[in-house]
Amino acid sequence: MKGKHIVSVSVFFITMLTLAVSDSLRGILLPIYENSFSLGKEQSSALVGISYGGVLVFTLLAGQLGKRLKAKKVIQIGLLIFILSLLLMTIAKSYIALILSIFFITGSAAYINIYLNITTPLVFALYQGILLNLLHFFYGLGVSLSQTGIGYFLSTNDNWRIIYLMLAIVSILILAIYHFIDVPTLEVEMGTKNHSIGWKEIIFSKTGSMLILLLGFYFIAEHGTMNYFVSYTNEILGMNFEISTSLLSLFFVLITVGRLFGGYLMDKFNIISVLFLCSIFGSFLYIFGVVFTNKGALLISSSGLFFSIIYPGLILLIKEYFPKAIVYATSIIVSAATIFDIIFNFAFGHIVNLLTFNVAIYLFPFGIIMVSILLFRLKNFHKSEMVIEVT
Repeated sequence: MKGKHIVSVSVFFITMLTLAVSDSLRGILLPIYENSFSLGKEQSSALVGISYGGVLVFTLLAGQLGKRLKAKKVIQIGLLIFILSLLLMTIAKSYIALILSIFFITGSAAYINIYLNITTPLVFALYQGILLNLLHFFYGLGVSLSQTGIGYFLSTNDNWRIIYLMLAIVSILILAIYHFIDVPTLEVEMGTKNHSIGWKEIIFSKTGSMLILLLGFYFIAEHGTMNYFVSYTNEILGMNFEISTSLLSLFFVLITVGRLFGGYLMDKFNIISVLFLCSIFGSFLYIFGVVFTNKGALLISSSGLFFSIIYPGLILLIKEYFPKAIVYATSIIVSAATIFDIIFNFAFGHIVNLLTFNVAIYLFPFGIIMVSILLFRLKNFHKSEMVIEVT
C-alpha cells in the first residue's frame, strides 16, 4: 500500500472514530436530556426516532450527491454540516433546538459513514473485508472509549455541552486535513456514468428487500442497545450511571475486538455462513442476559462480540449484489432499513409505558433472532439469483 494511501485510510479511520463518539452520545445522554429538557419516555423515544429520520434524509441525499460530485467533496460537505450541528447543540435551550441538533448530527454522521464504508475498501481492493472491518473497529473503539470516558466525566461534571464543543473542534481539524488527502473516485465502481437503476428496482427486488429486512432488524438490536441499555440498567436494574455506561462500553469493546478478526473470517470463508453463526450465538447470549436481569447484564455486553461483523458483512453483501451501483444501492437500502429505526423508536416509549421496560427490552434480542432467520433463508439462494445487473 502506497504512503499516500496509508495516510488516506488513517484519516478515514480517525473520521469514523469521531462519528462513533457522536453516535454514542445519544444513548449515554438520553437520561440527561430527559432531566435537562423535562422529557417523558415518549418524548425521549420520539427524539431518538427523529434522529433516525435524519439518517433517512441524509442517506438518500448521499446517494444523489454521489451521482454528481466526487466522494471527497461529498464527505467535506457532510463534515461541514456535522460541525455546524455540533455547535448548535452547545447552545440548544429548548426541545425544538435539541431535536434539530440531534436530527442534523445523526443525519450528517450517517451520510459521512456511508461514504467511508464505500471508499475505504477501494483503497486496497485485495483486502476489502479486512479494511472494512478495521474501519468498523475504529467505530467500535470510538463508541467504547467515549462511553467509558464520558461516563466518568459526567459522574464528576454536569456540563455535558462541552463534550459537543470538543467534538466540533476535532471535526474542524479533520475537515482541514481532507483538503490534503486523496479519496478514491467512485464513478467507475458505482456505475453512475454508464448504467442506471431506479430505487423501486432496488427495494422491490428479492435481493434489495432481503437486505433491507436484515439491516432493519439488526438496527433494532444494535441501535436499541446503544440508545436504551444505559436507561434500562440504570432505571430498571438499579445500577449506577458509571456501571451502566461501563457495561455498554464493554458491549462495544467486544464489537471492536470482533472486528479485528472478522475481516479475516469474511475474506476466508462464506460471508453469509459467518454472519449466520454470529447472529445465532449473539441472540442466545442476549436472551439469557435479559432473562437473568442483573446477573445477566454481562451476558448482554458479551453478545457484542458476535454482533461485531454483522453490519460490515451486510454492507459487503450490498457491494457483491449491486456491483455496478454500489453507492446508490447502499444509500437506498440503508435508507429503507432506517425506517425500521424510526418506527421502532417512535413506538418504543409507548411500548415501555404500556408493557413496562422489563418486557420492551426483549425487542432487542428479537431483532437479532430475525436476522438469524433471514440469513438462514439467504443461505438457500444461489449468488447468481441475488446479483442485480444494472443496465
